[in-house]
Amino acid sequence: NAPTTFTTNQFLAGVCDGSLNNRLGLERVLSTGAAQVLMAAGGSGFSPASGGTWNQNSSGKLAGTYEVSDQAAAFNGGAATTLSSALVPATPTVIGIGQVGTGSAFWNGYVGRVSLFMSRLSDSNLVSMTA
Repeated sequence: NAPTTFTTNQFLAGVCDGSLNNRLGLERVLSTGAAQVLMAAGGSGFSPASGGTWNQNSSGKLAGTYEVSDQAAAFNGGAATTLSSALVPATPTVIGIGQVGTGSAFWNGYVGRVSLFMSRLSDSNLVSMTA
């Protein structure tokens, strides 16, 4: 379930190098409720919206994937949105569940399942995983 009111963007899960400069995270944006994948490489961030609003206190499924110049996200079975200018962050060393991986931006809600795949999934896989 998405969190109730909170003071920052809420991260469902994330991987990082121990800093906010190189990270990949599944998040709900505070100001809009957008469910999206946030990726930062060398301090530059890219966030393709996943095409859906994750309302407070409601269940949802968010999936994201990336490789160089190819990032995608899907939410609740909606069409995957893509970004072709994505950079790959430095090798992640930390996995955070219910936070971004640096001990910040907490989810403050329920997490039913998180899966990590070591290769780029197809857009159709993202959509079917979130349906």
